[in-house]
Amino acid sequence: MTRSRRGALARSSEGGPFPTADPVADRALCGWRVRSVIDLPELPLWTRDDRLPDVTIAFGRVTPVESASPGMNWHVVGEGRFRFTVASVGSYRISRGRVITIDPQAGVVASAVRQYLLGTAFGVLCHQRGLLPLHASCVAINGRAVAIAGASGAGKSSLAAALVRLGYPLLGDDVCVIDASEINAPHVLPAIPRLKLWRDVLDTFGLIVDPAARILEGIDKYQAQALADRPPPPPPQVPLPLGVVYYLDQAESPDDEGFHAIRGAERAAALAGAVYRRKMGLAMGLLPQIFTATMTVGALVPGHRLLRHGDLSGLDALARSVAARQEGRG
Repeated sequence: MTRSRRGALARSSEGGPFPTADPVADRALCGWRVRSVIDLPELPLWTRDDRLPDVTIAFGRVTPVESASPGMNWHVVGEGRFRFTVASVGSYRISRGRVITIDPQAGVVASAVRQYLLGTAFGVLCHQRGLLPLHASCVAINGRAVAIAGASGAGKSSLAAALVRLGYPLLGDDVCVIDASEINAPHVLPAIPRLKLWRDVLDTFGLIVDPAARILEGIDKYQAQALADRPPPPPPQVPLPLGVVYYLDQAESPDDEGFHAIRGAERAAALAGAVYRRKMGLAMGLLPQIFTATMTVGALVPGHRLLRHGDLSGLDALARSVAARQEGRG
């Protein structure tokens, strides 16, 4: 694509074309080399070998998915291609797990485009590449990945943030990418090492809110950077064995609080319910892939329901309990 064409497609309300370096530095994601037409500051720089890009992100024309429904609309194109449209943001096409094409709306801010690029588009990309994406945050404790799953609003990112404040590296927020292809060894790939936190969580931690870090216009949620006086070790850039999956939920009473082991086939069922963009994966005909992965991980990796009661004031104590269990102190 020529530079003039890129500029025509890259208009945003942040001031003309999307803010890009020329050329944009390659980034690292899940061990892949990512070459993107727009900068992705949420991802670490690629510092490894000089291989060709594993994933390419480009501007181009994408036919919008027409629907009377508001919000996100999507369609399986066939032959390893998937596209979706977000009103007032733009359209995206993900092709064979290698190329993401973005067709942004005029006037959209770059942060909104990245929000769906590193969310839904990333999840679909993982499905296409044969991986198991969970709707979960993930930290590294004692050399193993600890996944924190749960419904939207359950507190996954908040608990992960509390663990980061204790000094544990973040492997990914909102999407935890599992490679279940190796026999007896499901691993988590280092994904997007940034946290998205609601204003009340930032206030609980005593952190100053940067208005420029708002995730989407009109939503009181922000991308958090510094969570402690001393930053934690950098996220591992190699896969880590998956040690446990915690399913975070609210307890009905204080007596129900704590860790509750999930046994047998229920572990695979819990994993299936936590698959990120599961309906999209199924629509792409990937039921056998998802079924095999959830059964494999469920058979090999412990799972616990983690029930908490009360407000955000107990986050730090809960994080210490999780860390103690994973380090053999609890």
